Amino acid sequence: MKKAQASKEWFFVDESGDPTFYDEAGNLIVGREGCAPILLLGFVEMSDPQAIRQAVLALQREVVNEPYFKGFQSIKRTAVAFHATDDLP
Repeated sequence: MKKAQASKEWFFVDESGDPTFYDEAGNLIVGREGCAPILLLGFVEMSDPQAIRQAVLALQREVVNEPYFKGFQSIKRTAVAFHATDDLP
């Protein structure tokens, strides 16, 4: 039998949409009005999350310091963290 190699891997998972498939009574609501029509899952595996974190922080600083965005209220939230529902398109 092959011996396992010790290593560290990092996994990040994120979703878009609503993972609620049933209402309070247990009825399937997929396809009904008010239920998100899609659910997406994203998955990233990496061995060096610090390099990616530094790149994201650099991009965040660049966006926050962009003069064009200074007048937008949402840029204050972007300065804390990126989030699709809060950030400018």
